[in-house]
Amino acid sequence: MRAFQLRKSRAVEHAMERIRQGLGDDWATLSIKDIETLNWALGQVWAHLARPEWAEIRFTSLGKEKVDEIIAVAKKILGHELLGHQGLEQIDALIKVHKE
Repeated sequence: MRAFQLRKSRAVEHAMERIRQGLGDDWATLSIKDIETLNWALGQVWAHLARPEWAEIRFTSLGKEKVDEIIAVAKKILGHELLGHQGLEQIDALIKVHKE
């Protein structure tokens, strides 16, 4: 279990860095809570996606609008307004559009 958590943490950290690079100055418009929510959402998606699929996602090309959509869906999941699996499917669809 510890190895799984470490791999997940590294993968999410890398994805967050790629998103930050892709957003450039727009990154500064995200609140700390939004960044934490995005981090949580990516961790959940990573846990459910096959590793080859995750590796194909171009996080730098997501753009602010998609990142905001991911955060909005994650907030609905966390607020129990949306079932987890339904929300993760929505997030999955948002990020899979940006495969290599």
